Amino acid sequence: MPEVLERENDVAFEFEINGFKFKQGGLYQIVPKPDLDAPDGFIKEGTTKLLMGGIQESAPCIFNDKRKLWDTGFYEDSPCYNGKKETEVKIIVDNLRKHIVEPYEKNRGKGVLRQSQDNNDFWDVFGGSLYNGRVFNIADEQDFLELYMAIRHFHVVSPEDRSKPFARTARYCIIDKEAATSVKEQRELDKAEAIGIFMEMYNSDKEMLFNVLEYIGLISSREIDKKTLTSTMMRYFEDAKQGFASVNRFTETVKKAKTKKGGEEMEIYATLVKLFRTRKITKEYGEFVLNGVTLGSNLKDATERIMQDPQLKITLAEAMD
Repeated sequence: MPEVLERENDVAFEFEINGFKFKQGGLYQIVPKPDLDAPDGFIKEGTTKLLMGGIQESAPCIFNDKRKLWDTGFYEDSPCYNGKKETEVKIIVDNLRKHIVEPYEKNRGKGVLRQSQDNNDFWDVFGGSLYNGRVFNIADEQDFLELYMAIRHFHVVSPEDRSKPFARTARYCIIDKEAATSVKEQRELDKAEAIGIFMEMYNSDKEMLFNVLEYIGLISSREIDKKTLTSTMMRYFEDAKQGFASVNRFTETVKKAKTKKGGEEMEIYATLVKLFRTRKITKEYGEFVLNGVTLGSNLKDATERIMQDPQLKITLAEAMD
C-alpha cells in the first residue's frame, strides 16, 4: 500500500499515511472510536473513551529502542520502513520532508525534527493533544506535524479502519471535517437500513432476530408483542446520544449471526439464557453453574467456553432435554 501520493501540482498535494488520506489545506476532526466490545457505558456513547470535558491524551512519536531512533518516518532509515523497497521509501521520505519537515524547520530551526537521540529534548515532550472534537488544520505547521504523527503511529485511524488489527491500539478516529455533513447523512441511511433489517427479520426469521436482540441485551423476554418491540427498536435507533452506536451494534451483530460460527455462538447464548430463566443454570458466588460445572462470571464468557469444549456442548444439549 503506497503511503504518500503526490500530484504534479505543488499547490494541490495529497498524502496517504497508513491508509488515511489528507490533502493540503484540509481540516480533520477527532471523533470517538466506536468499540462494540467495550463495556455498555462506553458502547452507549459509541466510543472507547470517557467523553468528559477536558479529557486529553497525547500522541507522541515512538522511540525504537532496538535502533535507538525516534521513528519519525522523515528519514529513509526510520524503523517504520523496515521491509519496504528502497525506491518506495525514497519517494515517501522526499514528499514528507518537502511538505512537513522543510516548512516546519524553516521557522523553527534546521534539524529540529531529526530522529537521533541527541534530539531527545524535543521528542520527549512532543505529543499532539487528542480529544473528542479537536480539529487539525494542516495549513498550520504544528497541526500538520501532530496530525501526521498521530496517524503514523496509529494513535488515530479512519472510521473505516477501526476494526482492523493494526487499529487495535488507536484511541480515536479521524475524519475529514468537510465530510461531517455527509457523515450525518450516512448515519441516517444506516439507521434506515437497520430498521429495514429489523422488519425483514421479524417477518422472515424471528428466531434469529430474537437471538440477536438477546445477545445485545435489548430484550428480556421473547413474549414481547410486535408493537412494543417495534417501539423499543425505534427508541434504540433514534436515541440522540446512543443511536449511532446502537445502529452499528445491531447491524454488526446481525452480520455475525449470519455466519456459521456467529450463529452457533448466539444459539448457545440463547440456550444459556433460557436455562437460567428456568433455573437449570444457577448463579453461585458470582459464577454461572450448570450441573456442577462452573461456566463463568457472565453468559458471554460461558458461551465462549462452551464453544471451545465439545463435552460442554453435550452437557448443554442434555440440559435442554
